[in-house]
This record gives sequence, structure tokens and C-alpha cells, in this order.
Amino acid sequence: MSELTIPEFKCRKDYKEETKSFLSKIKCVGEVERRNAIINLLVKFYDDLRDNVSNAEQPGSETGTINDDAIEGILAIADTCIKEDTNLEKDLIAILQDKENNIKARVNAFYSLCTKYRRLKDFIHFRELVHGADGEVREDVIYNIMYAYFLIQETADDFDPNKALNYWNKMIPSIYKRLPAFTQIYTETVVLQCENTDKKDTPLLDEAENLINDAIKMRKYPKFYSTLGRIFCCMGKFDDGIVEVRRAIEFEESDRKDYMSRISEYQYIISCIQRKKDEAKMKAQAEVIQAQMKDQAEKIQRELEKSKTDYASILGFISGIMALIIGTIDVSRHQMSLKDSLPLLMGIAGMIIVSFGSMNLMLVRRDEKRDNKYSDWTLIMIGGSVFVLSVIGRLLYNYLKTGKLI
Repeated sequence: MSELTIPEFKCRKDYKEETKSFLSKIKCVGEVERRNAIINLLVKFYDDLRDNVSNAEQPGSETGTINDDAIEGILAIADTCIKEDTNLEKDLIAILQDKENNIKARVNAFYSLCTKYRRLKDFIHFRELVHGADGEVREDVIYNIMYAYFLIQETADDFDPNKALNYWNKMIPSIYKRLPAFTQIYTETVVLQCENTDKKDTPLLDEAENLINDAIKMRKYPKFYSTLGRIFCCMGKFDDGIVEVRRAIEFEESDRKDYMSRISEYQYIISCIQRKKDEAKMKAQAEVIQAQMKDQAEKIQRELEKSKTDYASILGFISGIMALIIGTIDVSRHQMSLKDSLPLLMGIAGMIIVSFGSMNLMLVRRDEKRDNKYSDWTLIMIGGSVFVLSVIGRLLYNYLKTGKLI
């Protein structure tokens, strides 16, 4: 078999390992032969991926993940560009820029270069790549996905999750959300939109959760778990979110060159979720306190209003009693002797005490606790007793003086 023959790919691992092996074999051949071999390889990846998408478009295949093993070959090309000092990047640029080449190869050359620049966080070249692509490349769905991906990178001027989300909704067929590699891009866009606007779009988050869970069923990629954790955080499920990000740490490959940076990223996500959890808890407590203070203020206001009514009633009552006393004394002072006036005064005093007891009984607040206080009926009993004594005293005086009660 010639070393320029495109290998057979039977599984995801083959796309990764066989691609790297193939690229290693063609390093020393002539430039034209090497580029032709890379073009054939890129076309192979494009056709394999497109075949899987076409199969998913058939009736009865409207849900679930779509096999995206061919993308692993693209990622392997990007990794080779990063790790090895070769002319591979120059070859990809030349393939992309030559409009005579197969458009499938040009699109996947664009995809490979985007992946390389993104992983190196070389956003200047990433920007030049997406803005400099010609019309033919721009017409392919892969370009739209990469452009949407560029819009959620942490760049100074281009970061715009809302615009990226509009691209997904208007420019990219929804079926591409079901390819796990693109699921990650789409769900991360949804999360960033939620995190940067503090607006919980429940239908979008539910869709993102379902998509990422389907992707996890296909393969346990660590970043899927961290994205799921962020989705849970946006939903307010903070504890579930922390659990999923910790799961991402468990599944991360320790032999990766960027292992520590990925772990740092996951730990940062956990700290952000914990902070939001604490903020939500404090906000809930503040709302409870605010509600309690409002209830207390309303209660005080009611008490003040009731007190105003009580004070007016008391003043009116006292005025009436005073008028009764003064009037009674005024009427009787020239007509009654001391022996007659004394029972009358005792009777009036008893009536006043009974009246105050009755008023106290009417005005007492039902929510007052009467611990260590006299009974509400005490004044009435005392007033009644004084009145009865005044009557008995009058009768007893008459009996002693005349032998008759009256």
C-alpha cells in the first residue's frame, strides 16, 4: 500500500491515530504530492461527516446524537500543527486559498486552522481567518459554525454570545446541534448568553441540557460535564452544577499537555457556581427579612390607627363621666345631706369603676398577653362591689334609724 493512500477509519480512535500516522508519513514527500494527499484526507473527512448527517436526516432519525467521529480527524490535524514543527499549517493555508481546490478540502482546511488558532488562543489569526474567507467557503455550514464559535471567544472586541446564538438559530440547520462536537459549541453559547445577561431562558436551557446529555451518552468528554454544570447553574441548581464540574475533573486525561490549565478552568467554574449559590442564598434571606419588616411595619401602622381610635374613645368616655359627675353633684348638693350624698358618691364611684372596666374590656387587644396582669373583669367586679356597698349602706342606715329598710 502506498504511503499516500488514505487510511481506512473504523472508529473514532482510528480517525485520531491513523490521521496522525498518515501525516507523519507524508512529511518527507514532495510538496505537490503532500498537499494532494492532505486534500484527499480532508475530502474524506468531509464526506464521512456529511454521510452521517444525511443518514440522520432520514425519517425515523429525528432525535439523538449523530456520529461525528470524522471531526476527530480534523482535531488530529490541528494537534499536529500545534505539536510538530512541520509545514502542515502552510499546506492548509495554501489549500484554503487556492480556489481551484475541491471546496470540501478548502472548508476542512479552514476548520483545521480555526481549531489550531482557537486552541492556542491566537485570536488575531482566528479573526483574520473568519473575516478573510471567500464567498464559496462562507456558504458552507462549517464556516457559520466556526464564525459563531469565534464570537464566544474571550476577545476584547468580538465577544458577542447573543450574535452567536442568532447565527445558530438563523444560519445553522438545527440538525448540526446533534453532533457532539458542535453540541458543545452550541450549549456553551447558550450558557454564555445566560451568564452574561442574567436572563434565564428556560426553553433554551432545557434544550441545551437535553443535547449535552445525549452527547454524554455517546462519549464521556470532560468538557461536556463542565458545560452541563454551567447549565445547571443557570437553572439555579447550584449543587447539581458543582457535582457535574467535579465529574469533569475526574474524567480529564492527566497526560494532556494542557491538563493543569483545564483543571484550573474547572476549579474556577466551581468557584463561580459557589459564589452564585451564596448570592442566591443571601438574596433569599434578604427577601425574607424584607417581607418580615414589611409585615411589622404594617402591624405598627395598624396599631397606630387603632390607638388613635382608642384615645378618642377614652377622651369621649372620660368627658361623659366627668359631665355626669359634675351634673349629679350640681343637682344634688343643695338638696341632699351628707348621709344621703355619701351613698350617692359611692354609687357614682362604683359606676365609674364599672364603666372603666367595661371600656378596658372593649378596647383590650386580643393579641396582648395578660401574664402577670390583673384580669379584664377585675375593675367591673370592684366597681360593682362599690355600687352594691353604697346601696347596702343606704339601706342599713335607714334600717338602723327607722327600723325600716326604705
